[in-house]
Amino acid sequence: MIVLLLEKCFKINFTELDHKNMDVKPDVHVVRVFQRLGFIRIADSAEALRAARKFNPEYPGALDAPAWIIGKKWCTPFGPQCIACVMGAVCPKNM
Repeated sequence: MIVLLLEKCFKINFTELDHKNMDVKPDVHVVRVFQRLGFIRIADSAEALRAARKFNPEYPGALDAPAWIIGKKWCTPFGPQCIACVMGAVCPKNM
């Protein structure tokens, strides 16, 4: 997320090659969201990295902040707020 902040707030430009090498940080929030969305089968950091690289090969790290926010705000470990979640309409856990 730091890289995204550097780009947006400080207008630091990274190359396409840089973006291809910038991964998500598969913390508990990102892994939980990826698993609940069906991107990964088990809660595993390595699987989350592979999924991010598969779904956004040009810039896997771009998925980090959105997944983290979703995990922190709506897709919590206990009592997730599926109805209010921005992914609610497409999330397999909510269908």
